[in-house]
Amino acid sequence: MGLVGKVCFLESREAVCIVKSSAMIELAIQVFEISVQVIFPAPRTFMKDRVDSDAQWLTDNASGFAIPPDQVRLRQSDVLFGYDLNVQLFGGNGNGTLAPYRYLMPVSAKPKTRKRKRQFPA
Repeated sequence: MGLVGKVCFLESREAVCIVKSSAMIELAIQVFEISVQVIFPAPRTFMKDRVDSDAQWLTDNASGFAIPPDQVRLRQSDVLFGYDLNVQLFGGNGNGTLAPYRYLMPVSAKPKTRKRKRQFPA
């Protein structure tokens, strides 16, 4: 039996499946996270022109992501391979990191919690 007849969801980074009965099961997502990682075939050395063009594209309103410049940071600890270009996305729920050997973008979301009103007997 494949995924037919099962409801699957992720919980604590492990896939959990519940066999679906004739009644519908309502599931609420508590925490959602997705991560995209691109590993470069060879490490990219630090080149100021390339990092400048990446940062300029990220902050460009017309053809880029229109990220405010104060949410783009460059951290450099070495001349060749010790750099990270960090970007905050989606109001702090996601971030992107461009490093010499990879690009990593995890995005997570938690539902807003509602405050329940308590009713006390009179």
